[in-house]
Amino acid sequence: RVFAEVANELGKRLRQEFGVRLAYHPEVGLIGQNPGELGRIMDSTNPDYFSLCPDTAHLYAAGHDLLTLFRTYRSRLIHVHFKDFDPKWHNDDVTKAGLKGGFVELGEGVVNLPALTEFLISTGYSGWVILELDPPRTTPVETAQKQKRYAVETLRLKIS
Repeated sequence: RVFAEVANELGKRLRQEFGVRLAYHPEVGLIGQNPGELGRIMDSTNPDYFSLCPDTAHLYAAGHDLLTLFRTYRSRLIHVHFKDFDPKWHNDDVTKAGLKGGFVELGEGVVNLPALTEFLISTGYSGWVILELDPPRTTPVETAQKQKRYAVETLRLKIS
């Protein structure tokens, strides 16, 4: 309740005074990581002042059905972080949160990024999709090139 009150007030002020939208970016190991917690946060906040910035790998690792999440909160998606997840890969950030798996390059994990992309396009989403991987498993340049190639060739996204 207190979180929602503060988030709503902060979101209202940011929107009215600066034209900035406040969004929540849940990650494994933090409040709001699992479906029940995130549902309570989103249901108790005002959609006019509190949006969502989903990180696909973090939310998948925490047990979310990503298409359901995107459908449920479509009107509140401010921007999206595309990251892939492999339950067999080890990543310290994930294991510190008591979960198994790790973040991998786009297309090398189990997140259904093509389905999420299709959903966003079919619903007229025009916001940002940020390609992420932390930490990179190769050099940052090689990782960026691989991510871009997947986004352009497989997801057919326009890169800016």
